Amino acid sequence: MDKNNWDIGLRLKLFFSTFLMLLAFYIILLIIIPGNNFDFQHDIDWKFLIILSVIFGFFGANRYKKIKIEIPIVDKAGFEALLRDCVQYTRLKIISQDNDVFLLKPKLGWTELWLLNEKVTVTVEENQAIIIGPGIYVEQLKIMLNAFL
Repeated sequence: MDKNNWDIGLRLKLFFSTFLMLLAFYIILLIIIPGNNFDFQHDIDWKFLIILSVIFGFFGANRYKKIKIEIPIVDKAGFEALLRDCVQYTRLKIISQDNDVFLLKPKLGWTELWLLNEKVTVTVEENQAIIIGPGIYVEQLKIMLNAFL
């Protein structure tokens, strides 16, 4: 899939999921408020919901763009142990490990339920580690690793 198509698809998914979540929250609040006769067409502020959905959906998708970073390392085995320790303090978990490739997946979150089926791949080579995945998770992992390197 082309990178621009991926961005548009992700932005639309985030827009619709945010819209549905806000709509459900708005309806629940209107039903809970005592003495309020709920009218679906007149009580919901559709402009407000759409504006918030656009803000969170279209502009929030930048956090989930796929990025690639390279981290120089000295000790391959030491880095793998450090990676396992650092992953425990992030929103990621290791789902598989082959030779020198770690596959990480975000722990349960609302965007991970159906929006973002992306995984973070960490490839450990002799002189560097290559981390590829959604920007929000790659940056979080990079910060943790840089704190201990």
